[in-house]
Amino acid sequence: MFLPTLLILIFLILFGTMIRAGFSGAPWVPTFNKNLLASFKLADIKARETVYDLGCGDGRWLTAAARLTGAKKIIGVEISLLPYVLAQVRRWLSPNRARIKVCWRNFYQLDLSGADVIYIFSLPKVMAKLEPKFKKELHPGARVVSLAFKLPNYQPAEVFKATANGMPLYLYRF
Repeated sequence: MFLPTLLILIFLILFGTMIRAGFSGAPWVPTFNKNLLASFKLADIKARETVYDLGCGDGRWLTAAARLTGAKKIIGVEISLLPYVLAQVRRWLSPNRARIKVCWRNFYQLDLSGADVIYIFSLPKVMAKLEPKFKKELHPGARVVSLAFKLPNYQPAEVFKATANGMPLYLYRF
């Protein structure tokens, strides 16, 4: 009796947090490799910079950023438990793990004032909610790269598509 109850509890915890994340932010959808590379180029990440991935999912973007950029610190924020655990495993397996940190938190409650670059792949409602937070907390020169969805009241500095039919990447400079 104990084992089935334990398995049900684990299932509810893991998938319950994914459902919560889907309603409060966005469902977990991984970034394709072509968009990973394009986002790094668009963000122009420098060696001394601190980079955030809001809603980092399984940590794919984080470990690629550590491997392909010289960012000093790469911080992923994830609210859903299963992707968070996967991101921690991916971080642990990375030879660059000392530069990567993964937080199990709600990014709406995170202080972003130390961010030089933010990467986000989320829904329009999330972008609208984050826009005033970015305006208030990001320092001059900070950049936001958003995959697929725009900030509602800002004009992007640049728009890039990895393929003709692909999702756009939007670069915002603050």
